[in-house]
Amino acid sequence: KATVSVLNWSGTLRDTMAEIVLLVDGLLEPNNHVIKAAEDKFNEFKKNPEWLVPALCAAVRDLQATQKHMAAVLLRKAVDDPDVFDNVQQARAGVLSGLLEFLTRLPPTDKMVRRSINSAVAALGARLVEADDEATAPDAWKKNEWPELLPTLYQMVQGGQEEQIVSALYVFTCMASGLNNQAGQILQMLSACFTHPTLAVKSEAVTCAFAFCKDLEAKNAAPFANLIGSVFAVLEQCIRENQTEKAQEVIEGLIEVMDEGQFLQASNHLPMIVNSMLQLAGSQACDEELRFLASEFLITVCETDSRAAKKVKGFIPSFIQLLLQWVRRVEEPDNEWATTQANHDDADGPTESDIGLEGLDRVACAIGGASMEKHVGQELFRLAKSEEWRERYAAMMSLYSIAEGCRDKFEPNLPQLTYLICGHLQDSHPKVRDAAGQAVSQFCTDFSDGFQRTFSAEILKAVETLLNDSVPRCRSQASNIVVNFCEDAVPELYKDKLEGLLGAYYQILTSNDQPLFVRQLSLSAISAISENQKKNFAPYYDRFMPIITSIFQLPEVKETNQLKGIAIECASFIASAVGPETFGAGNVGVDVMNYMMNIMKGMADDDVRAQYLFKSWGRLSEVVTPEAFAPYLKTLMPHFLKLITEKDEMSVVHVHDTGAKEAGTETVKITGTQRNFVIRSSVLEEKQMAGDIVYVFIKSQPTLMMEYLGQVSEAAKLLLGNMHREDIRSTASEIIYETFKIVGEKKMAQQAQELLKNILDDYLDALILEPDASTGALLLENLSLILKLLGDECVPAIETEIDDNGVMITHPHGFIFKAYQHLSKLFSDRLVEINKLQKDQVDVDGDEDEVVKVAEGLEAEENYLQQCGECIGHFLRTHKAFLEIFIKEFFPIISNEKFLTSKEFGTSGTTVALSILVDFLEYGKEHAMPYYHGIVSTFLTYGTATPDLAQSASYGLNVAAVYGVNIAYLANNPGLPKDFIEHSLQFLRGVCMRQADSDWQSAICNAVSALLTFLKHFAGQGGISEEAILPPVCTLLPVGGDHIEARVVHKAIFEYVRMQNPNVVGPNGSNMAQIKQLAALLMKEAMGDADEARINEETAAFLRTLL
Repeated sequence: KATVSVLNWSGTLRDTMAEIVLLVDGLLEPNNHVIKAAEDKFNEFKKNPEWLVPALCAAVRDLQATQKHMAAVLLRKAVDDPDVFDNVQQARAGVLSGLLEFLTRLPPTDKMVRRSINSAVAALGARLVEADDEATAPDAWKKNEWPELLPTLYQMVQGGQEEQIVSALYVFTCMASGLNNQAGQILQMLSACFTHPTLAVKSEAVTCAFAFCKDLEAKNAAPFANLIGSVFAVLEQCIRENQTEKAQEVIEGLIEVMDEGQFLQASNHLPMIVNSMLQLAGSQACDEELRFLASEFLITVCETDSRAAKKVKGFIPSFIQLLLQWVRRVEEPDNEWATTQANHDDADGPTESDIGLEGLDRVACAIGGASMEKHVGQELFRLAKSEEWRERYAAMMSLYSIAEGCRDKFEPNLPQLTYLICGHLQDSHPKVRDAAGQAVSQFCTDFSDGFQRTFSAEILKAVETLLNDSVPRCRSQASNIVVNFCEDAVPELYKDKLEGLLGAYYQILTSNDQPLFVRQLSLSAISAISENQKKNFAPYYDRFMPIITSIFQLPEVKETNQLKGIAIECASFIASAVGPETFGAGNVGVDVMNYMMNIMKGMADDDVRAQYLFKSWGRLSEVVTPEAFAPYLKTLMPHFLKLITEKDEMSVVHVHDTGAKEAGTETVKITGTQRNFVIRSSVLEEKQMAGDIVYVFIKSQPTLMMEYLGQVSEAAKLLLGNMHREDIRSTASEIIYETFKIVGEKKMAQQAQELLKNILDDYLDALILEPDASTGALLLENLSLILKLLGDECVPAIETEIDDNGVMITHPHGFIFKAYQHLSKLFSDRLVEINKLQKDQVDVDGDEDEVVKVAEGLEAEENYLQQCGECIGHFLRTHKAFLEIFIKEFFPIISNEKFLTSKEFGTSGTTVALSILVDFLEYGKEHAMPYYHGIVSTFLTYGTATPDLAQSASYGLNVAAVYGVNIAYLANNPGLPKDFIEHSLQFLRGVCMRQADSDWQSAICNAVSALLTFLKHFAGQGGISEEAILPPVCTLLPVGGDHIEARVVHKAIFEYVRMQNPNVVGPNGSNMAQIKQLAALLMKEAMGDADEARINEETAAFLRTLL
């Protein structure tokens, strides 16, 4: 096994050639057993890469036809594997030069071989050549372990031969992310390639341009947008020459780069881009799939930058009209349509009408209700009155599609729209009736809960009308309406209609002539009604549970699995509604759970019952007693943990690996490589579902779940690292919090510490990686709650790890310092995002829809920033090491005048900074003493601009007063007490003068609380007396907006009442009548919602006596 020369096959190594030939021939055999043996042999050969890789190079050179092709495939797989190629040392130079020789000398007939060689060269190029990120000079490299590669590629392009140019462009495409220093030269090269006579070269140039647009930083990528004219010229040529597949690739590439916004940066190209695509989408002479792709591109433009899209003259109205035309192109219904749920044969793909409806939905959400309503409002009313059924259908389905995006604009016109839709429930054409039913159902969701309250009579009449429809398809829409109606309806709205409604469903479910899908949807309606009505459903339990259990007895065949799954779901909803006393009585509950457990044991992966079955276990866990649920949990928990931990939602494949696309997957290109991510959305759904159920179990059965806490925390860590879906990460955070809640409530201090050590590092990493503002805020909120649960110094002050040599390394304050670094970065990142959004507010002024979108984004970021500030505050309160880092690094930033007065992020940063300073003052103790005067001055100086600032500053002055007394700081600083008291009183009275403004109620509540604190500690100083403070305070009662501080205020005031203080009760008790009115109001509130009550139990006890 001597080193093999790539270019000279030695006669002494014929045995080696024989080994390779046997391997290749084995892989070409039709026999699966032979192929498997050959694959095993190849894996064995990979353990000796110094021999294998050169041998494969020689085989590519010397073998013929299919053997040569298979050898090239193996060579590509070998060099694409870092574990193989990185261990090729002696023969590396020969292999690299041999690959370049193949690239430049392979004849045009060896297309399949060339493709594998292209991939091998690209894989190695991306690993061995990478530009310096910071430098722009063409010779500035982070690494260049293949210096011959780029000169060879440039020479191949300049040589003019089609095959070589295509190969070189392919390699450049795959290496794009590592060639930012070559951008200028690549741009010139591509411009020249677009003038090449062959379409193959120009198509590859398009792909290469897209790669550099996506993979380079914006400043380097922007010039590539200037190639857009050439790109569209190629697209037109593809269409003209009927090269449909190439045309699709061009449009798909455009959608990808448009989705990332790169071409939109060169906004002067946008009118040409959208008008060309609009023309293509509307061309009936063009291939249907191309037209659909063109519409997808235009929708992507709207979703990526709706502001830019609206600025293109005539684009939005023209595109909407095109989509409406497509919606009208709907076929006459046949008998199959009337008796099934399917819209069309899945094998036929989506119709123009389907694409039009999806487009209207997405465009409405993208551009906003004001813009959409302006372009479709009158048109839809015209269509609804048309004599042509397709136009009436288009009106109903369009209202169904755009309701979500047009919510704000539709709400004032809901009576007119509702009557319009309901009037079509008795249309002469079944497709129009079906569409009207879908619209009513969607309105229940998009305009809840006001729609249910206002139009309950019309909705229930619609249900009655549809339940009596002669066409099963239309009849089924009644159940869809019921499901969405019950989602947000107040039970009393239809409690008196229950008998009639449930009686109709009883008739359907006991009838033998109803199609299967009508029965399925009827069960879903029963589920929704029972969930909504709760105990009111109990009288109907004995009527419907026998129907459900009889469905379980149907033959175990695939055709009835959906019905059985929905029946299981219905049983769980009914159980949840009627409670354990009804569901647990007799054997029905046990029979249902035993049936569920039995079918789990032999259920196939694709069994449709799974989605209903698993969620039903979650509901039943909230109903069944721990003793009854324990036997089932022992089987369920391993299953759900396995779903979370063992199934991989993502795999990596080579771009040239062929085969049928797996259902429920999405393929994403990995930047700068020849590999794709295959994301299995079905597996993601399973993980989300399993996480949700584990979360329900841990909340509903905490005692039973204690034995699984370690496994649950490991599973939650995996979910926390899932970057594909924010709902999965949110669930993980909730599970982690509930886990700590169990150990905290059970006072399991040691287990809490072990869990924290296990999770904290991953949790902090998840925080810094989180791209979604709402999810990030939730992660921070739960971290704060965990700190509160576990108490002081719960985060280990010292972090230890084992290095590669097995030596333990100690990092003092490791976790604490990491927490500080991450939180401070999140704080600064949020300010940057808030600054961007505030600039956007100026840019979109005048565009109602865009103003709303920016405001929503700003609200999410401000909440994220607030949660960040609260988490910093929790660390300040509980961890001395964090406090020390804070004083040194963070305090100088947030107490700096430049920061506090900055207009870059409005008052958001200042508000959170004041809250953090309050926590520092309240919990920093002696550490805060040197900064006392400066912090108080900050409250007085910057606390008046907004209600939020005033609330923080008022609470801060309250804390400062208590703090000053406790540390005797005021007494030891002559001159400060008087200034402090006078200035504080002036500030707090100023806040209280905003009583008429509802936005200031929380601030006033905190100001009143602070005034009472000053009275308690500084009576007789600086004009403070009961006569000066109490009467004005009483005029502000009751205070609210901050129920915690309100309890403090009302407790203090009623203590003065108990003591019959004349400044509160008035001379001779003249104020007592008003005081009793106040007491009655506060008691009534407390009886309604104890958590939001403005009095505590001690005050409530006194008020009962008083009243």
